[in-house]
Amino acid sequence: MSNKGRTPRGMSRRSMLKLTTAMAATAAGGKLLSTLGASSTASAAAPAVVRGKKLTIWFGQSFLESIDKKLGGLFQDYGKERGVEIDFIITPSAQLPQKLAAAIQGKNPPDICYQYDSDTQYYRGQNQLVDVTDVWDELKKKGGETYAAAEATVMWDSKAWSIPFGVNPWPVHARKDLLDKAGLKYPANWDEFIETCKKIQHPPQLYGYGPCLGKNDDNNCNFIHILWTFGAQIQTKDNKPAFNTPETRKAFQLVADMYTKHKIIPPGAINWDNAGNNNAYQSEQCAFVQNPASVLAWCQVNKPQLAEATILANLPAGPAGSFGMVDCWAMSIFKDSKAQDAAKEALAYVMEPNRYDGFIQEAAGRYVPVYKKLTNTKFWKESKFYHTYPALAESGRIMAYAGQPTAAFGEVLRSYLLADAIQSVIVQGVSVEAAVSEADKKIQAIYKKHGFI
Repeated sequence: MSNKGRTPRGMSRRSMLKLTTAMAATAAGGKLLSTLGASSTASAAAPAVVRGKKLTIWFGQSFLESIDKKLGGLFQDYGKERGVEIDFIITPSAQLPQKLAAAIQGKNPPDICYQYDSDTQYYRGQNQLVDVTDVWDELKKKGGETYAAAEATVMWDSKAWSIPFGVNPWPVHARKDLLDKAGLKYPANWDEFIETCKKIQHPPQLYGYGPCLGKNDDNNCNFIHILWTFGAQIQTKDNKPAFNTPETRKAFQLVADMYTKHKIIPPGAINWDNAGNNNAYQSEQCAFVQNPASVLAWCQVNKPQLAEATILANLPAGPAGSFGMVDCWAMSIFKDSKAQDAAKEALAYVMEPNRYDGFIQEAAGRYVPVYKKLTNTKFWKESKFYHTYPALAESGRIMAYAGQPTAAFGEVLRSYLLADAIQSVIVQGVSVEAAVSEADKKIQAIYKKHGFI
């Protein structure tokens, strides 16, 4: 079926719901959880499995084990209260798409699965997801106004196809201590950035810049972010392909030159998974990386001195400027789930605003909460590192800019066409012109298949 003419709800910030008063935690999941009134004592004494149901939940790694355990604990708490067996599995994000694809093909997907940004629309386009509008509407009655990025990610045709879980700004993590030692300021533009990297690096122990150049989600984010600084983008505001432009080729040339000519990027970056840039910065092998705060949050726990030496900064400007980026994590229920009702209850339970706020506070900056009111705290207003995050979550461009997340855009990202294209240039010696043209042919075919051209 063609997607022409459909638009997702929630793109305009002006159309977002007004802030409402949160209901008490004991209200939990509202109508969906109206039978959760048993006390915690009674729940603890209940049999391990009352209904005989089991929920399998796959989630991507947050890169902080304690936070992953906390999230798993929330689902386990739901299971104890409802007598549902919970199998909560953390999978490295780079491995999850392949694992999920195999499970879908075998008609045995998890009941609930983590979705990275446009993955919601990708799997919706394959008719794999359960409509969860009822859950999301009830949650918003309790949580109030939500960030536009969260709404845009999960909505299509006025229906919610996932429950948004967290918003991630994508700043540059920068080694201020190295800049200070060299008497340098944070670079304002790409030319300054390249020269700064050359001055502070001493390869192979330390390289200047660590973008992910492997076939993974971080590559998509890093590269799209760079495209914007040249005025390039993958699609237009009406969701038409817009990739094959002089601006796109200039962005490709910049990355290729940084890798092959200026040699400020580690050679191994072409093989990195989503954890590659995290590890490079945290092991002090790169001075600059683009990444959500999982890098900094890990440093705060494991290397506080490195955290103190870190600043979060805007991406250096290109000819078109510098722009903030945000992504959104979400959770979906798959149609082949045999426990869809329990899965809806579990999502309503975990994302109940007061309960979810406890998780967000413990995460301490790892995620911006999807409910705006939860950033109205001392932490988000006064944190040395994170006080700008609510504004970034509000103003940052979503990955699908200038359009909306669609099944076509999601397939482009999930196919890792950007990684293939840049690797063809820096590894195989293909010209930028040829690499961009070949990627554009594939993008055009995907958009045509989904009815956008």
